[in-house]
Amino acid sequence: INPKPSIEPINGNLTEADGCDVITFAITVENKGGAPAYDVKVNDAVPSELEPDTGSIMVTGEQPVSSPTFTGQTLMATYQNFPPGKKSVIKFKAKVPASTELKLCRPAITNKATVEWASEKGATKFQSMDDVATVTFARPKITKTILSPSSPYKLPIGGIVKYEVKIQIPEG
Repeated sequence: INPKPSIEPINGNLTEADGCDVITFAITVENKGGAPAYDVKVNDAVPSELEPDTGSIMVTGEQPVSSPTFTGQTLMATYQNFPPGKKSVIKFKAKVPASTELKLCRPAITNKATVEWASEKGATKFQSMDDVATVTFARPKITKTILSPSSPYKLPIGGIVKYEVKIQIPEG
């Protein structure tokens, strides 16, 4: 018996996140095999740079043995018996902290979810499968425009050029 659960991102990666944004993560667990999967465990170690909302967990489809919970930064869900062809979607929210240090030091972070299962209750588990989602933070943007003279730029020695510099700083 070889059930083949999988983890698939609903909406893989996020770009241009900035301070105080709330991100919704969705973990899809599906048994694509022809036999039940047993002792299915899902873990999502949310990066320490994000603040998980422990009260935002929602599950649709197959329901775990007990409600998924966070232990520290790690979301955990357990299914005793996961029927073939069935699917479960676990959603939760996490907040990007307001700190600008995070965006300057680490322009992106990776969130990894893992699933493990066995072909029989209490049997040795198959090698776990995982999937990742990347959150890329918005970076400051600087643009410079020549206001005068107008094009073509022919200036006498000692001529004056007026510039406009715009700095766009993301929230947070």
